[in-house]
Order: sequence, then C-alpha cells, then structure tokens
Amino acid sequence: MSPDQNATLVFIPFPVLSHQAAAVQLAELLVSRDPRLSVAIILMKLPIDTKTGSSPEKTSPDSRIHFIHLPPDESSFATWTESPKSFVAQFVTSQRGPVRDAVSKLIETKPRRLAGFVVDMFCTAMVDVAHELGVPSYVFFTSSASCFGLFLHLQGLVDFENRDLKEYAESEETFYVAGIDQLLWRWKQSKVVLWV
Repeated sequence: MSPDQNATLVFIPFPVLSHQAAAVQLAELLVSRDPRLSVAIILMKLPIDTKTGSSPEKTSPDSRIHFIHLPPDESSFATWTESPKSFVAQFVTSQRGPVRDAVSKLIETKPRRLAGFVVDMFCTAMVDVAHELGVPSYVFFTSSASCFGLFLHLQGLVDFENRDLKEYAESEETFYVAGIDQLLWRWKQSKVVLWV
C-alpha cells in the first residue's frame, strides 16, 4: 500500500458472538498498526436466536471499524429444521448475494480502495465473492492452534491416506495427533466424526 493510499478490508465473521468478537479484536489490532487502513465488518443474522445478548459494535470504539448489518434471511430457517448438519454451509452460501451487494455499495460510497476479504473459517463460501470482486481473501481461524492441528490431521487422513473418517466412529483405534501435546485421539469418544 502506498503511503498516501487508504484501503478497506472486509471482515466476514460467522454470526455468533465469539466469532464476531474475535474478528473485532483482529480488526482493532490491524487498524492500530496502520492509520491508512479501515475495516468493514459484515454482520449476518442467523434465522435462529443465538441469545448472545450483546453486540460486537459495543466492543469497538475505533472510528475506522464500521459494521454493516445484513437483513435476516428467514428462508434459511427451513434448511435448519430439515438438515442441521448442512445448515452452516447452506446459510453462508445463501448470504453471498447480500454480501456482494453490501460490499459493492461500500465501494461506491467510500473513497477507499478495497484491499481484500478476511473470512471466518465457517464462511469460506465468501471467497467466491472476493474472487468476483477481484480482491484477495484470507481465512481467519477463530479456534486455537491445537484445534487447527486436529482439523489438519483429520483432513490429512482423508486427502493423503484415503481414509473415510466414518469408519472410525465405532473404532477402538487410538491416534497421535501432531500439535496436541500428550493427547491421543480416540475416535469413539469424539463427536467430530458425526459432522464429517
């Protein structure tokens, strides 16, 4: 970024308070480091009440962090009742149009350059919107490094060892998970397999 050029990053957190708060904290850290940077945080609304009781807007007094509220998508509630396991992916996918419209409106009204998208680990469908707008996207993993190591391990079993994780649901087999000190992962005690 040139010294005289202002830029905006678009953050898209998953619509639960813990993910939104983590996004706000990262946004505050970034804007405190560079006065040319601003952040627009897009707040999607789940069709179910998450009873958060708070708003991420209350946590950030910085004037270079703006919040854009998307209207709730009531049609996605039917997906929740039909298939809770696939709801997250379908909900986020259904929000691509409203996110694209909100970012397009932001670009028209703000004199700042759109620098990219920072998407929550559950909102990777928004990478397509960033691609359409010709900007880079970055995935923000809101969990711990140990959790990230577990996810990488599970994906490695599928990608590199051609294993079907469902076959371990009733298994007594124990695995060593790299990145998680002194933890042996026992599939039977895990609910991870249920969501794969």
